[in-house]
Amino acid sequence: MPVKKRIRESESAKVTALFKKKRTQLNENDNEDVQNIWRKLNNISTKYEDSGKNIKNSLLFVTFTQSYSDNDISNCITALHQYIDESKLQFIIHCKHKFVILKTFNILDCCLTLTILFAFKNKRWVSKNTNNYFSISKELDIRGSFYLSERTKLVEEENNNIIMNKIQKSTYSCIQHFDEFHITEGKNILKFMDTLSKFFISLKFSKNNSIIKAFTRSYTNFVTSLDTHMTEMALDPFMLYDLEHIISQNKPLIEESKNHIANYAKELTQYTKGIVLTENGSGNSTRNTNSSESTIDVEKYNNEEHTTRNPKQTLIRSTFMTQEQIKDHCVASVKAGMDTIKEKSPYDIMKVYLKCPKQNYIDLIYQNLNDLTTKSNCNIIVLHLNNLHESEDWFKTLDISKYTNFTQVPHPSTVRIVSIGGVGEHILKAFQMILDILNT
Repeated sequence: MPVKKRIRESESAKVTALFKKKRTQLNENDNEDVQNIWRKLNNISTKYEDSGKNIKNSLLFVTFTQSYSDNDISNCITALHQYIDESKLQFIIHCKHKFVILKTFNILDCCLTLTILFAFKNKRWVSKNTNNYFSISKELDIRGSFYLSERTKLVEEENNNIIMNKIQKSTYSCIQHFDEFHITEGKNILKFMDTLSKFFISLKFSKNNSIIKAFTRSYTNFVTSLDTHMTEMALDPFMLYDLEHIISQNKPLIEESKNHIANYAKELTQYTKGIVLTENGSGNSTRNTNSSESTIDVEKYNNEEHTTRNPKQTLIRSTFMTQEQIKDHCVASVKAGMDTIKEKSPYDIMKVYLKCPKQNYIDLIYQNLNDLTTKSNCNIIVLHLNNLHESEDWFKTLDISKYTNFTQVPHPSTVRIVSIGGVGEHILKAFQMILDILNT
């Protein structure tokens, strides 16, 4: 009896036939919003002749965080086992740390597995129904990371641009002795599979029977270390120090600060009342009858820091100064400061100070601060109230009597102190620029 000779199929044809049944079922219920994953696989098998041939020593890993339940991952892997042998695709749970292994695989195995796993990871952010693993929306991004042994080499140099542009290798890998690769091909499954195919065809895997054990150990160590760092502060913060001791140390300081602030607010209020009375034309008689409320002792602010080198100059006590008088005093301090700087070498490095009226002019200083700093090549800073003491020694050296007959010192709340540091000749330039602003 004659026997018919059976026609041998190529490896690629066998793999294509493996997905034929599923592809036919999907075509019967074709959906415009869903990508036909089986048609894409058929295109890959046609384009790459060896797509059904197992890659020697091939091995890759895909990790999952604790946010993915064991049952969901297991169901996804079980669905993949309909088309990929269980010896190739395995789901591992070690000390509650989860990852998937794909080994001794071919191009089609790799394309199908990574497409489904990455889609499974990303689906839960955009869809409530993640049980239909082979239904992938055209609006779903297919991207994710996988790990290869650091001994894996890229043998085809012309495909280096794939790693640089489409498959990015992490500069620093969290898992010791393994390289992390991240693929970002967007929403097109065919481009995603084509990129994977070019990449894995260009790889040469090293033979090492202990790679899986090494990955399990390194991944466990990494996750354990991460968990330890996130939970190392298990103690209540109040158990780390004696709260009563801290209160006893800080309470007197806080009370002292509150008293200083209250006294300053009281004096400032009295000073403001004096200005209001004068502007209303109440005259000296009105201020005298209300001296207990409206007069402020300015000796606290004058003291030695406001004396000059003129021994005949005396301080005038008053409750207020007009804005013109404040400006006149500030201009005089700038000019006196320039005289003092000129007495020194123009190459000396020094730190000096000047006063600027708080009303109107300090805003101009702030607006032109960058230009002042750049053009003068000096470090220019407007001091805060708590740093005013550092300017006391400088103002003691100034003789402002040459430039103004009004020697009263403005209240600290009406002026701002500007600090200028740099070389002498540059500081003179900064002083002149600020003087020009004050004269506008």
